[in-house]
Amino acid sequence: MTDASRSPAAFIEWLVARHPDLAAIRDEHLRDYGELLPHVLLGDVTRYAAGLARSGADDATLDSLLNDLDSALGANRDDEVGNLIGASFVENAQGVPGDAEEQLRARLHDHPHLAEALAHSE
Repeated sequence: MTDASRSPAAFIEWLVARHPDLAAIRDEHLRDYGELLPHVLLGDVTRYAAGLARSGADDATLDSLLNDLDSALGANRDDEVGNLIGASFVENAQGVPGDAEEQLRARLHDHPHLAEALAHSE
């Protein structure tokens, strides 16, 4: 992820540009809150990703999103973007067996940085 900024707002715009389906989620978020709240928005992205994982209908879309999040997280969990992904994507994906995020958690294990962050938050 060399072309994305390490500021949360710029990262969100980079992610939306790479994943156009997220634009509707971002736009609804902006209507609801009147401003960008990156941590809240990434919680919505977690729910979107969990829905993709549950449906199994579009694995390529989910894999692409998880690849970008994994790459962005990298070894930088202590900077603003790393904190954003760890606290508001990975932590929202943790839960208990049988919950809405179970299939997403299973998919996180295929992405080393996301898997490591998940292991630290469980």
